Amino acid sequence: MRLSTLRRAKTDMQLREIQIWGFGALANVRVRGLSPGLNVLHGPNEYGKTTLLEFVRRLLFGFPPRTTKANPYPALYSDRYGGQLLCEMVDRRLLTVTRTAGKGGGTLAVSTQNGETIGETEFAASLGYVSSSLYQNVFSIGLQELYEIDVMNLDEVKNRVYGAGLGGVSVTSLRERFEKRAGELYTKGGQKQRMKQLAAGIAELNRAIQEQRSTLSQYDTLKAHHDKLQQRRDALTASLPEMETQLTALISQQRLFPTFTRMQQAEAQSHEMGELFEISDDALVEMNERINAMRSLSSRIEEMREQLQFKCAEHDRIIYDQGIIACAADVKWLSRNVSSYRSASQELPLVERDLMDARSLINRGLTSLGEGWTADAVRDFSLTAEQEDALRKAAARLEECTGYLTISRQKLELHRDSVRASRSRQGYPGRYRLAGLAVAALAGAACILAVLEGNMPIAILSGLTGVLIAAASLRLSTLASNVQDPTAIDLQTEVEQRLEAVKAADAEWRSSLESVRLPSSLSPAAKDDMLRRIDRIATDLRRIDALEAQCNKLRKAQALVDERYSSVVALLGEPSTNSDITAQIEKHAERLDKDTAEKVRKDTLQNEIRQRKDEVRILEEHLEIASSRLQEFLAAWQAASAEELRERHNLTVRKKGLQKDVEDCLRLIEDEVGAGDTRDEFLRRLAATNIDEVRLARAELEQKIHQVQEEITSTAGEMGALDTRLEALASTDDLILQETELETLKQQLQDAYREWLTARLALKVIDAAVSRYEEERQPAVIRFAQTAFATMTGGRYERLLKPLEGNELHLHDTNGERKTVGELSRGTREQLYLAMRLGLIEQYEQNAEPLPVIMDDLIVNFDDARGPLAVETLAEFARNRQVIVMTCHESTRQLYHDAGATELTVREDSDIPA
Repeated sequence: MRLSTLRRAKTDMQLREIQIWGFGALANVRVRGLSPGLNVLHGPNEYGKTTLLEFVRRLLFGFPPRTTKANPYPALYSDRYGGQLLCEMVDRRLLTVTRTAGKGGGTLAVSTQNGETIGETEFAASLGYVSSSLYQNVFSIGLQELYEIDVMNLDEVKNRVYGAGLGGVSVTSLRERFEKRAGELYTKGGQKQRMKQLAAGIAELNRAIQEQRSTLSQYDTLKAHHDKLQQRRDALTASLPEMETQLTALISQQRLFPTFTRMQQAEAQSHEMGELFEISDDALVEMNERINAMRSLSSRIEEMREQLQFKCAEHDRIIYDQGIIACAADVKWLSRNVSSYRSASQELPLVERDLMDARSLINRGLTSLGEGWTADAVRDFSLTAEQEDALRKAAARLEECTGYLTISRQKLELHRDSVRASRSRQGYPGRYRLAGLAVAALAGAACILAVLEGNMPIAILSGLTGVLIAAASLRLSTLASNVQDPTAIDLQTEVEQRLEAVKAADAEWRSSLESVRLPSSLSPAAKDDMLRRIDRIATDLRRIDALEAQCNKLRKAQALVDERYSSVVALLGEPSTNSDITAQIEKHAERLDKDTAEKVRKDTLQNEIRQRKDEVRILEEHLEIASSRLQEFLAAWQAASAEELRERHNLTVRKKGLQKDVEDCLRLIEDEVGAGDTRDEFLRRLAATNIDEVRLARAELEQKIHQVQEEITSTAGEMGALDTRLEALASTDDLILQETELETLKQQLQDAYREWLTARLALKVIDAAVSRYEEERQPAVIRFAQTAFATMTGGRYERLLKPLEGNELHLHDTNGERKTVGELSRGTREQLYLAMRLGLIEQYEQNAEPLPVIMDDLIVNFDDARGPLAVETLAEFARNRQVIVMTCHESTRQLYHDAGATELTVREDSDIPA
């Protein structure tokens, strides 16, 4: 039976997203992609799976109070505690469930996608009013919950599993009540029971009444008749239990007669087979293993012979050149260097051309430096730090002195202009004076520009010219006056002093140039240009040296390859050609690789051929030994051939089956009538009769019991009439009181007997009803769990039984053996507990909103055979509901993946809204 057929198809409440703001070691975590059906979350230990399981529980049902011993899972890496779930309900509504820290299990907020708020009571109703304990121990479980709590004893579980039982009636209490009442009324050998006390009282009253009526003859006659009727009724009443016992025996005979007949047939067939030399299952298995081993050896020998023939043919077809292999070292060296040889051949002309261009450039550079400059002079030329510092200082002094000279001349000119303007005297025409001053100003500007450009000779020449022209122009303004100007004389003296300083600085500058072997005619700017050209030429010289070294290296590389190639050609005895050497080297390398591979292949085949021959010889020896041992094995079991041994084993199996059938029939009969002598007597009676006789005897006995009951009723009526007449004959009040008391005691004794008989019959009815109820009316939870458990155990346990009284489960395996839960292994017990959880979930969903199921590594202790069966069961169980499983084992994750589970991941998400 498929698990999915046991429930109605509908979409349950399912999780669509989990957001954890802060809970334990998880912070800002989001789980998306939760889908209907089976989902699997895989992660190593300490990945947070158990924390995630506990988070879902507490978000749905509240955080535990601090006074409990439960782990509070404080937020270790976040300042916010709690999170939210996105749930899809059965009516397709999306609910956002948020819970944060607060009193009474935390602050709960539930809203729809439209923004409508749902109260806590309505939310609890949407969960089917399931308690936190039931959800934790049935819907969201790990191995700890699987063992720590006996889920079968939870009140909610009992109500759902056993609520349909017998209407809340306790069979044990009923049985105890009836046994107690029967024991109070009558017990064989007892003295204080109610019926014994009543019988003793009746006997005592009868003696007293007999004494009082002894004088009344009519009374005595009537009383004698009354006593006969009393004795008759008592005899009939006493015979009823025995007849009812006989009737019960006949009913048992009629019901068990088919079983007895089947047992007799099995005994007869087993007897006809006679005494057999028993062939055990192990013997047949061992023989088949030996035969299969021989077949396997023969197959391997044949296969290896075919492979050997193929390899020999392949070995003979392989041909290679020994000469090229003898030159392997040289050919490999040439192959390794062929790329460098090709590069050298291509690069050498380019380098030589670059070398020629560089030398031409050097010659032009040396010519631009002037006479006396050679390549060696450039290489030898260098300036020390002191020399560079002396040149910088000399250039600075020359520039400074030139600047001061220009300033002094400008001051002198300005003074003369002011003097001429103040005097305004007649002299030479003013236009001549103005023209001279203009020319002097141009000469001064040219001097300044020359200084800025570093051309000191032009600067000095321009400065002297400007000074002379300015002096002549100013002289024209003073010829008419004999008065001398002291300020002009001082300024003129200053100009002359500055001029002398310029000459001294220029001499020092030229001396500094000559000290470092530079032309003395260079200005500071020209000096810097010449030093840059010398440095550039020195760099080019170094490049020429590098190019020459590269050319030598390339030529040497070519020479080495040419020499080694010539040696290889000579060893191979091949004529030397003028073709491309690199192409020839690559061709030889290809030949070497090919012939080397062929040689290796041929040597490998040679070794494999030798090895295969040895293996064939060994396998033939093993086959001969196996054949000899098989014959010895058959002889030990007194069989001439394997077919004879199989036939005798089949007879052994059939006889054991017949014997087991006899034992089963005896067990059924013993369960009905008891064991020992009782059973033997019952069998003898069955053997001495047939079913028709039993039916006839039962009908006759039932009719006889009916007649006896009618006669008892008639006798009781006649006794009642006699009692009336005897009462009329009574002469004293004591006699009437005694007789009244006597009848009362008799009625009480009869009522006690009926009550005792009712209690004993009720006990038999209860036992029969319990037995039938346990066989036919198991709860739906047990039936579903039985299907799931049978699937997970590969059909090993085909039946699960829960007694009407007590919570202990009984399991029936395929061999007919009954076990309790305590007799199971740990893995099988966990499979049973898991099956019970699935049954409880299925039963719960019949009357309430389905909830998401979360399981943490429940199949970790299942073996390799039952693990996949359990995954198959969970996948089938998840067809119409949402199941989330978590595991830390890659092999388990692969099983769920193969079963179609959606794989989930826990990801940190910094975009979770605050």
